[in-house]
Amino acid sequence: MESELIKTEFDLTSFNTLALPSRAQYFCKAIDQETLMQALLFAKHRGLAISIVASGSNVVLPEKISGMVINPNMQGIVRKGNRLRVAAGVLWDHLVRESIYTFGLFGLENLSGIPGTVGAAPIQNIGAYGIEFADRFKALSAIDLRTHEQHRFDTDACQFGYRSSIFKKALSDQFIITEVELALVSQPVPCLDYVELEQQVGTQKLQDYPRAVREAVLQLRQQKLPDPRHRPNVGSFFKNPVISASEYDALVSDLGSIPGHREGDSCKVSAAWL
Repeated sequence: MESELIKTEFDLTSFNTLALPSRAQYFCKAIDQETLMQALLFAKHRGLAISIVASGSNVVLPEKISGMVINPNMQGIVRKGNRLRVAAGVLWDHLVRESIYTFGLFGLENLSGIPGTVGAAPIQNIGAYGIEFADRFKALSAIDLRTHEQHRFDTDACQFGYRSSIFKKALSDQFIITEVELALVSQPVPCLDYVELEQQVGTQKLQDYPRAVREAVLQLRQQKLPDPRHRPNVGSFFKNPVISASEYDALVSDLGSIPGHREGDSCKVSAAWL
């Protein structure tokens, strides 16, 4: 059965950045909450398993996915003061660009160039160059895939950790995120904790820092990772090992200079260097 909303034997090659040939038994691009609910009811009435595939930048798809594959594609960014309410289907880097150039709000520039959608960002608690998604997070809305009820999660409820959240642990595969609310700032607060970023940005006027940081981060990412549009890949998926500051100092004493980022009594060591 195929309709305008529900497709059968749908080709997912363009829905994963590895460009792997994969097909969904049933597929729905959920452009709004109404479409999403129709897809959920369709799956429920037929006893279908539900899989969520957004931009596919952090997944390796199998040749065939049984059940219903939902692509959350809701769009829209709404500003209220220094807060942005962002639909789950908005591409993350589009949000970063808009926050700087359209809304004049800052705090996301270090996260420029990260592939994926806004709805996927809290699941992974994405981060780069000293900033994590959780640092700018306020709340999110998500729908329970079993009961179809809408829930609101604040920071405590999300249980953010290093590249982790409750949506990767206790609530894995149980919710679909529909909207995220972020709290940004109108005056730049540069975060240049990483030496390579600081060197790339150089000295700027305060108001120029966000744009300079964004451009520097994009350049650094291009040097390290191929563009998946031209060379299929899943980007950077290794987690940097976190060790105690004393352990890091001992390693530096034995091995010499080791790329690391201190955070209180701990230190993240570069997985790429290892």
